[in-house]
This record gives sequence, structure tokens and C-alpha cells, in this order.
Amino acid sequence: MDYHHSALSHKALIEIFYQSSEPVAIYISSELEIGMINKPMLLLWGEEETVIGKTLDQAIPQMKGQSFASLLNQAWQSGESYRSPGLQFTMELGGKLRTSYFDFIYQPIKDENGMVYCILHTALDVTRRVAAERLLKEKEEKAQLINRALLSTNSAMQQTHNRLIYYQHSMQELTRTAPIGLTILQGRDLIIETANPFMLDIWGVAKKKYNWRAINGGFSSFKKPGFFTSA
Repeated sequence: MDYHHSALSHKALIEIFYQSSEPVAIYISSELEIGMINKPMLLLWGEEETVIGKTLDQAIPQMKGQSFASLLNQAWQSGESYRSPGLQFTMELGGKLRTSYFDFIYQPIKDENGMVYCILHTALDVTRRVAAERLLKEKEEKAQLINRALLSTNSAMQQTHNRLIYYQHSMQELTRTAPIGLTILQGRDLIIETANPFMLDIWGVAKKKYNWRAINGGFSSFKKPGFFTSA
């Protein structure tokens, strides 16, 4: 025990410990007796220095059932350090539950015989980082949903376009092979899109003369008053 107390009583180390801006605590027994604790850790716990000398369960009963307390026990028993990035920590402060997130480090300190005699517990508040990561993830998920919706819409539009092309070709083929005179006209200007041979014979024109011409302005036979009036 003398070795333990002399190690914790070194003036320079104690000064560094208490001046740390990050939460730090030292546990000096396997029951997690609190040997030292700085102000940032006390603020995190919402406690006073009277917790020194008490076990963690005695000092803060609401710690029971939270994952980091069991991890501290594991670190003491195994002698291996443990890091927990973004660990959720919920405490009741001022009558209200507050949930924060911390990067915890539990570092067992061993004597010359390799026996653990204390655990150095440090914490870094990363609540803002976790919130930013969640917001970024939500935005990425929304962007993915939008992209999937756009792909689905584009696919549907392409299918519709393909069907229209198919129907257009089918109509042209029907017109071309019909046993009677047929033509397809476009728009109010009555542009001739296609006309089958029977219709060309009726008009008395060659195919090369009608392509994309207005029916009421392209041929002299249609220029007579009342011959053809667009709707």
C-alpha cells in the first residue's frame, strides 16, 4: 500500500491531474473506490468531492446498469486498457435526465509486479461530434432516397418513351400496310408525317414530295377553297 500512496501523492502528478481540462478519475480498488477525481469529472457526474473514498456504486447509484461501470470492472480484472468511442452516458442532473456521448479510456496502472493498483479513467465529451455524424448520416440517407426516387422516375419515363416510340412505329407500319389510303398528320399545321402508297396515288404525288410538308400548302390540288380546312 505504501507504494500505491507514494505514487498518488507525487506533487507534480497531482498538480497535472487537477489542472486537466478533461474529466479524470482514479479508482484505487477492485471495488472501484474513488481515490482521486478532478472538477470536470465531478461536473459530469453532478457530484461533490465527498464521493472520494466511496465506491462508484455508493457515490453514484444511478451508474448501476450502465455499460461503462461493467467495463471498468473488466479493465481491473484483465489488466488491459479499454477504449470506448462515442459511449452513451445518461445522468440525472437537476431533476432531468441528460444523455451525452464520451470517448472513455480506462487505463489500468500496474506496480513493479504487474499487479493492477489503480485505474486511470479519462473522458472526452464528443456529444456534438456524435450529433453531427448522425445528422450527416440522415442527410446521406435522404440523398440516397432521393437518388433512388429519381432513378425510378427516370426508368418510368424511359419506359413510357419506349412505349410511345413503339406505338408510333406501329401506327406508321399500320398506315404503310393498310389496304386503303391512310395518312398521319401532325399539329394544327397538318404536317404530313407519313402516307401509304394508296394515299399517294389518291393525291397523285411521289413520296419524296410530301415528307414533312403541310397538307394544305404543300400540293396545288389542296389549295382550292374548302378542299381541306384544319380544325
